[in-house]
Amino acid sequence: MDNEKLLKKWRNDIDNIDDDIHDLIMQRWDAVQNIAAAKDKTVGLPIRPMREYDILCRLYHRHHIPLSFMSVVNIWYDLISAYTQAQINYKIGVLMVNDNCHHIWDITRTQFGSCTATYAYDHIDNLKAAYHHHDIDIMIVPATCANDIFDICSLKTDIPLYVFSSLPNISYNKSEPTLAYAIGKVTLEKND
Repeated sequence: MDNEKLLKKWRNDIDNIDDDIHDLIMQRWDAVQNIAAAKDKTVGLPIRPMREYDILCRLYHRHHIPLSFMSVVNIWYDLISAYTQAQINYKIGVLMVNDNCHHIWDITRTQFGSCTATYAYDHIDNLKAAYHHHDIDIMIVPATCANDIFDICSLKTDIPLYVFSSLPNISYNKSEPTLAYAIGKVTLEKND
């Protein structure tokens, strides 16, 4: 077979694989809808950080190609974000108290998906006011602002606020410290 025929065959193989991936995305959507229909809608946001972490760990252990696993993580978080956004449209506020917080912004966009509405706040009072006025549903607070985290979690709300995730959850660098915490009305549940 000459090169042109081989290239055409391989491109056709890729097109078929893309169709299979899209079919699986739609199949996963159906499964997510079934789970969403069975859950109590009054218990907070449909975010399950421990389940997400377990899934990514499982995928990491089966990953065996030279493609960066963080590329897979980014794709996966965008996919999960799209599914959760379809259940309930949530928005995120990031406390950006200094120039060092731009890395936290990037990590937030990775963990919660690049299509999730995300807003920057320069002061803790502005972040809390945005949450109080329902402009945002999740607050990202730098780990260096520990006192503010305790203050936020003591806010009176209909559903308790929890620190439900550390950021980064999955990292390029296994020794990377916690840089921020995600706070919101997320029901903490056991994994299966």
